[in-house]
Amino acid sequence: MKRQPRFSPDRGDHRGVPHGVLRNQAAKLAAVTRTSQVVGIESVVLRFIDAINAADLDRISTLMTEGHTFVDSDGSKLVGREAMRKAWSQFFSMTPSCRIDVEEMFSGKNHVVLIGIATGTRVAVGPSETAEAWSVPAAWRAVEEARIATWQVFACPEAMLAAKRSEPPGAP
Repeated sequence: MKRQPRFSPDRGDHRGVPHGVLRNQAAKLAAVTRTSQVVGIESVVLRFIDAINAADLDRISTLMTEGHTFVDSDGSKLVGREAMRKAWSQFFSMTPSCRIDVEEMFSGKNHVVLIGIATGTRVAVGPSETAEAWSVPAAWRAVEEARIATWQVFACPEAMLAAKRSEPPGAP
């Protein structure tokens, strides 16, 4: 009985594993072993989004730096963890079903850019108003220093209003 060698360049394998598989595994390993700093940044940002989606003010506050800066689509800024905690509280009371769904994420040394969809339902303010659901393409930029130092939103609020106006009368 002839023994097969463990590695044979003629067969194109290493210990019975085709080279293509090894290349794919190497690519996966390279992706997994990116700098821990980048992976850490992504982790912090995803936890921040999870906290927003859960409307969890305590977790949101924990993930913001003391001097956290929020930059809205119109360029206006709000600075400070406590000021933002109050702003998030007001936002969640007006839009309790707010959700961020991330479709793509790009990260650098200390920042992450996200592209996705923001959805929610604005609660009715008066007896003559009805709750209004909205969905808008959006992007977010986060700058991280172990916590979120800057959270910047890029969305077009007019798109939410236009979508609502284009619905047939009586549409939810």
